[in-house]
Amino acid sequence: MDRCSRKDEIAERLSAVRSELPTGVKMIVVTKNFPVSDIEILFELGERDFGENRVQELVAKREAIDEHVDDEITWHFQGQIQSNKVALLNRSADVIHSIDSEKVLARISPDREVFLQINLDTKPSEGSRAGIEPARLDEFSHLMVDRFAGNFLGLMAVAPHFDGITTSQIGESFERLNSLSRKVQQIAPRAKAISAGMSDDYRLALAHGATHIRLGSSILGQRASKA
Repeated sequence: MDRCSRKDEIAERLSAVRSELPTGVKMIVVTKNFPVSDIEILFELGERDFGENRVQELVAKREAIDEHVDDEITWHFQGQIQSNKVALLNRSADVIHSIDSEKVLARISPDREVFLQINLDTKPSEGSRAGIEPARLDEFSHLMVDRFAGNFLGLMAVAPHFDGITTSQIGESFERLNSLSRKVQQIAPRAKAISAGMSDDYRLALAHGATHIRLGSSILGQRASKA
């Protein structure tokens, strides 16, 4: 596909999603496995928030973007954080959505804006998704405030997606996240943000108070898989 056609395709998808977003919601376009040329197109179309799941891909794309463009972009990281990649992450991510352990928390630079990731799975059969257990929320909230102060933005989560899950169950998981967010605010009143919702469930997330949504395929189409 030539660049003009690709820009038209992205613009159409982007316009459709933007028309659904309530005022004040931040949309992060997840560019995992998509080329830098797509980021450049999105920038031309007015987007300034981009997300990655792999540290190396974030670093490479940030380095490849023209520095004048990069100055206007906010780079978000939402993938699992490996301890040996934290130094790179501190240099390359502006907002980190996926803090889920004391070890990682202690190594992230306190000048980064951050979210605490919560595990919303309720059954062992749902797998081992990242995130702290809700039972440890108070403990981690205090740690986040001590380390990041006002840079602790709020909670992030990925809804369960096991075989047979219903729309109602996904909605319930987002409502649970909203309830946990209110609990956090008793410890950290400014940590009101909720990072939740991806291309297949962002409407449900928005209905339950999401302030940041992370969209890939709904804007960029189906991504090519990478090993």
